[in-house]
Amino acid sequence: MKGKVRLDRWLNAASVATMIPVSTGVGFFMGYFLDKVFHSQPYLLFLFTLFGIAAGYKNLITFLARMEKREKKEAGEPSKKD
Repeated sequence: MKGKVRLDRWLNAASVATMIPVSTGVGFFMGYFLDKVFHSQPYLLFLFTLFGIAAGYKNLITFLARMEKREKKEAGEPSKKD
């Protein structure tokens, strides 16, 4: 059981490490493609890169809140109702 928990933590760390770069990259390439289609360089590239960065941080915060809730549940602490 301890090995499974350890693997789970490594996978969570890898997930956290890739959230922001992947989201930023997706936003960058979407903006790049749309700039080519609409001939609006560099406005959509800049805008979608910012959207990607924001999405990455939003996902990171959501993920960390979920992990905190899970750890509290595993520790037996009462969960806070929203």
